Formats: sequence, structure tokens, C-alpha cells
Amino acid sequence: MDGTLVHLPGRLPEDWLLHVYERLGLQFDPEQVRQVYGESERLWRATTRRELGVTRASFVAWNRLILEKLGVKERPAVLAKQVQSAWESQEDLLFPEVPAVLAELQQCGLRLGIVTHRFPEAIESSLVRHGLKKYFQCIVHPQDGFTDQGKHDPQLWRQVMRSLDLPVERILHVGDDYEADLLGPRSQGLRALLIDRYERFAQLPAEQKIENLCELPALIVGR
Repeated sequence: MDGTLVHLPGRLPEDWLLHVYERLGLQFDPEQVRQVYGESERLWRATTRRELGVTRASFVAWNRLILEKLGVKERPAVLAKQVQSAWESQEDLLFPEVPAVLAELQQCGLRLGIVTHRFPEAIESSLVRHGLKKYFQCIVHPQDGFTDQGKHDPQLWRQVMRSLDLPVERILHVGDDYEADLLGPRSQGLRALLIDRYERFAQLPAEQKIENLCELPALIVGR
């Protein structure tokens, strides 16, 4: 959902995070934040995420890790929770091509679903605000109780297949996270494409990625 249908204000999450820090009275060098964000994400994926999954506690721990790497000494635990609240309450922006592409895919008779690590209330508010709810037949997220590991757990992808009531070879997943959205579904036999809006995965073969959702109708139904 995030990075595929909607995005935070700013080009990248790090840009939006800078604004959150400013609202909390914290000032950092933008380049330092970008570097620390990437380092912290890799460490979080290798440690905390494996232990706590994609739960709220896990994301708070990631926020705290970023703050501590940025040199914050006072109240990092409190600030980490405030940053997480900002993540969850942010008003995302819609990628411009999304409504037209979803309408075209729906008109072709395709069943559409969302697989996301978002919390349920944030999913609902975003879909309603952008008028997208009518396009989706199912929404699968870890908070349903399937697994704390989300897209990294085969159990979630089995739930996707049950929710769509389609055989594995007829499901295509599209997302912007290499591990979660490409490797995750492919490990269970699903087809998957990485959406690479900002050319972060130049080394990836062209047939494994798209630049934006406008490419989907032609790839799926030959339009």
C-alpha cells in the first residue's frame, strides 16, 4: 500500500521524518538522517524485526534506534513513541495514476486486494479518504492474527490465496519493498513485481520491476 498506492509527503520517508523531528523540536542534518535511516533499517530488519515482527513495539524500537544513532540522549523512548504516533496518523498522498489504473483493472474483471503492514485503522482511513475502498475485494494485514512477521511469513501469503480464492499461478503481487514484496510472495510460488519509482534497484532485471502502476494493464491483460 505505502509506496505503491500512496506515499508520505516528500520524495522519500526520510524527508518526511525530518519534518516530524522538526515538529518535536529536533534539528538534524538531512544527509545524516538519510544515512542513519538506511543503517537503522538494515539493523532493524536483521534483529528487532525477526524478534518482534511488524508490530507497533517493533516499529517503536526502530524509531528509537534511529534517534539514538542520531545522538539523542534525552527521552529517546518517549520521542520514539511520538514519532510512531506521527507515522500512524499521517495523511498520505495518492500517486496520481492510481485511480485510473485501479478502475481499468477492475473493468477487466480482475479481483484486487491489498497486502500491507499498516494497522487496520490507518488502512481504512486512507482508502476512504482517497475513494479507493470500492476497488478492493480483500485486505490482508498481520494484525488479523495471521502472523507478526507479515509478508515475511508464508502463512500470510496462504491467507492471501484464501482471501482471493484464486490458485497461486493467477495471483500477481506488486509492492515497493524488495524483501517483503518480491522475495516474500515468490518464496510461496506467487508472481511478484517490484515497483521502483525512484530507481533504487537499477541492478534488478527489467522483467522483475515496473516504474509505476501505469505499466500494469498492458502486462496483465495486454492493453
